[in-house]
Amino acid sequence: MAKTVVAKSTDTLCGIAIREGFLNCNPLRAQEANKAYRTRELLAGDKVFVPDLRKKEEGRPTTDTHRFKRKRWPEPSLRFVRGSKTRVAAADATLTFLNISNFVTNQAGTSGTAAFPNGYSFHADADADPDTFKVEVVSPDGGAKIKVLLEALKPVYKADGTVEKWELFSGAEYAARKNEVELVPTKSDAKRYRSRYLRLVSDEADAAAVPAQTLLVTTMSDGLAGERDKVEILDQHVRASYKLPGCKAAAPVCTVRAQLPVGEDRKRCRIAIHVFRVAPGGALVAGLTNRALRLRVLKWFRRAYAQANIAPKFDGPGIEVLDPPWANMIAIANPHGSRTLGLSASGTTSTISFDLGAVSQGAVLDWFHDTSVTVNLKPNMTPKAVCDAINAALPAGYHGRVFPNARKFNDLDPSCDIVITKADGTITVVRNEATTDLVLAGAGNLAVARVNLVNVDDSDADSEPTTPELRKILRSGTSADTRIAYFVIDRFASTTLRGVSFLASTHLPADQRNPAPLRWAGIMACNTTSGKVMDASDNLPFTFPHEAGHVLHDRFHADAADPNGPTEMMSGGGTTAANAANATKRICDDPIQVNYSQYNPAQPTQGAVNKVKVAAAKGMRTRGAQTLEGW
Repeated sequence: MAKTVVAKSTDTLCGIAIREGFLNCNPLRAQEANKAYRTRELLAGDKVFVPDLRKKEEGRPTTDTHRFKRKRWPEPSLRFVRGSKTRVAAADATLTFLNISNFVTNQAGTSGTAAFPNGYSFHADADADPDTFKVEVVSPDGGAKIKVLLEALKPVYKADGTVEKWELFSGAEYAARKNEVELVPTKSDAKRYRSRYLRLVSDEADAAAVPAQTLLVTTMSDGLAGERDKVEILDQHVRASYKLPGCKAAAPVCTVRAQLPVGEDRKRCRIAIHVFRVAPGGALVAGLTNRALRLRVLKWFRRAYAQANIAPKFDGPGIEVLDPPWANMIAIANPHGSRTLGLSASGTTSTISFDLGAVSQGAVLDWFHDTSVTVNLKPNMTPKAVCDAINAALPAGYHGRVFPNARKFNDLDPSCDIVITKADGTITVVRNEATTDLVLAGAGNLAVARVNLVNVDDSDADSEPTTPELRKILRSGTSADTRIAYFVIDRFASTTLRGVSFLASTHLPADQRNPAPLRWAGIMACNTTSGKVMDASDNLPFTFPHEAGHVLHDRFHADAADPNGPTEMMSGGGTTAANAANATKRICDDPIQVNYSQYNPAQPTQGAVNKVKVAAAKGMRTRGAQTLEGW
């Protein structure tokens, strides 16, 4: 009896025809009601008219047993699977999503260091990577081997940023994002075919490492804030297609397809970049451009963190351009929090004094003296009490913000800073600071943070409380604890240093943790002895993502002695200068765990560090949760 069938997304005309008892799709294509499907593929919801079957009788003696073989059976299908050691192929679960692999592309096993198998059967080493998958085809047409086309699909966005549909990439972008993989029959079913173990990878070097068993799912960003920058790795889909050899129709031949999203429980990491100018209103440091900064985020950050199902999102000011930090922050008792003696060398009451003035923003930066400030000190004043006294002594029109810092290890009190500004917004500068106090006169106890963006002081190895110059930089922009703030300078005094991260340090006692905004942040150099870090090139591609990893994970480096430590993005040996399959770009996840260093929560000695075996991807998603949001 004729009927109408509503097509599913996986249906073909041949598939429906075989299901309904026909040999192929020709009888269905011949129907006038189905003429629209002669020149295009079926879509979910299409209504397909199925004509009556023509009956044919076969006479056989009823006293014998006869076998009738149905031609062109079973119905064709295609799906993504994992495979298993114990179940027959037909009983394996169908996957509903695919993930970017965290493994080194040509390695496998529970140790992460075995060779990636290239056979078709179950292999424990390949199965150890939870992100490997296989393509399975059930084909009524048989054959010793068949081929399936894998393609990455590009998201097409609506005006509100949500995905409207998926389509093929074009040109060279498409060529890099497809792979024809070979399938062979399974042992349990001659018409059920399986591929080798496959992986999704997010960069070209990984795709080239095992070309027969990878599909590239990556960025197309150019940093120009156009359509190419919008394309997220974790918004893409993967499609597998198999053309049925037994389909007798002219093009398009019936093609079985399956399509899955990339990424499970996707998250966006809120980021803001604060980049300094060389001079007020001038060019950006190191010849940088906004395009270069966008490219670093939207290309390499995306690629690195896709394996953790995290993508960057510009938040707050997005990219904020700042004038150079002015010398308006006085640091008291840095870094050890020393208290005042209250006496001068002559036995009189000790003082702190300094001049306040303004700087013109003309072609010549001229100093205009405004006023002098003198503060009398008492004995045993904490650094915060000194800053409060300075604030109280400021003349009308000036305002001070007092910032107690983290208490340094083994010290009684924390150091403290005061940032002085003028109510009318005029650039304020502190000069000629001096003290007669016999304690504060010691090295570093009274300092004004004078930041030279091509020679930034990084001399304090501890990020709690770090140097006055670094603290001044971190207080220069619009920061929040709900995002990661990056400040971009030209270079550090230690020219090998590429970046410094400022952690929440939740393993430490509360008074030894950096207060806002000296946490959930990083400072990146542009120029280093290893070359450029934040320009539009691909040099040191994983340095910027590496610094974010410290902040998200609230931990230090992966142990170089760990078997997987040298390829971790958080490698303590420094990130590799160029991308490669064995570059420092992996974020380990279960079952692979790597030794990471962190502050010892027990603190048997002040500042003690211990090592813990962790799955870094999971740690970044949980410990960095306050900077993440749902997709």
